[in-house]
Amino acid sequence: MVKTSFQLYNSIMNDEQLVQVSRVFKVTWQQAYRYIFPKDQLLNLDEREWQRSLLQPGRHNIIAVSDDNQVLGVASYGRARERTANRGELMTIYVLPKYQGQGLGDVLLTKAEQGLHLLNYSHYILWVLSDNHQAMKFYYNHGWKTNGVIKEKIILGKKFR
Repeated sequence: MVKTSFQLYNSIMNDEQLVQVSRVFKVTWQQAYRYIFPKDQLLNLDEREWQRSLLQPGRHNIIAVSDDNQVLGVASYGRARERTANRGELMTIYVLPKYQGQGLGDVLLTKAEQGLHLLNYSHYILWVLSDNHQAMKFYYNHGWKTNGVIKEKIILGKKFR
């Protein structure tokens, strides 16, 4: 396996990067959730939804960009979307399937955790679909633990925990 070189940016710099980041979300969802959601729903995901959420006030985005200016991965973090407590939230980490397993997710996670620390959050939360075993293993291997809170949410018309 050839390691890919990349640069990290602490924000989305332009509209082209915004489009590429939302495409990373879509491609990663199509791969990660292929056994969870129907194929036709995954094929028809609207990237504009992610573009709007990426630009929300208080959301910080770290992007990994290759030497040829292609976005390879993204991490988003900020104040918890559920504002019941003063906690930070790791909102997303997505890496294009082709670049997974090369340490890019590790770097993005570390940078997001550092960002949450710089925002003075002493506690961080993260929500993972209970069927997403690969993601749960990734976070567990990086020291994240479940607190036992189970949240139900409707995603693409289906109830998840």
